[in-house]
Amino acid sequence: MICYIPISQEVNEFRRTQRVSADEAAVGRLAAAQGLPFWSLTPLLARAGQPLERFYYQEGHWTAAAHELAAQYLSGPVQGRLTAGRPE
Repeated sequence: MICYIPISQEVNEFRRTQRVSADEAAVGRLAAAQGLPFWSLTPLLARAGQPLERFYYQEGHWTAAAHELAAQYLSGPVQGRLTAGRPE
């Protein structure tokens, strides 16, 4: 599994253009070439309707709000992958 965690500038640019960054697109292509599931947090953060200051500290790290949003988004897919094929 690959999860792309964008920097604030990428989220801001996605809000403006509805396109992911060149870096994110490259990571997505690598994941696809390897047959790995890929989840981008860029659209999630961009469409959350919150100012970027709610999700990023000034120095660039995530706030608790961003961690919570990402955990809600990824918990289902991660749990599904962990329990898939598990004997009953």
